[in-house]
Amino acid sequence: GLAYSMFASALWPSVPYTVNKDSVGLAYGVITAVQNAGLAGLPLVVSAVYSDSDELYIPYVEVLFIAFGAVGVLSAIGLNILAPELNLKHPPKIGEEPAEFNDASINAKYDQLNGEE
Repeated sequence: GLAYSMFASALWPSVPYTVNKDSVGLAYGVITAVQNAGLAGLPLVVSAVYSDSDELYIPYVEVLFIAFGAVGVLSAIGLNILAPELNLKHPPKIGEEPAEFNDASINAKYDQLNGEE
């Protein structure tokens, strides 16, 4: 519960910062659909792992949850390395068009945020 609360408090407010203002509703819809698919499918995966492991919750199901957590952490680190302009240390104002994502604009934004001109 606590981990989901932290995740949701970061995810939902960041949508207007990362998509065009004309696509905010679609983005919220996609996030909701993916979240609902996960909420519907994950219990099936957990029960399959539990059944296949002779109904031993520990360690098999715990390893599954640890793997999900590791994938999430690695994804977050990868996004920060591959797309530092999405880090939102200096978020754009809501309604601004996002910058073009090409190598020149990424490098220029990175230099600007790090005080290099």
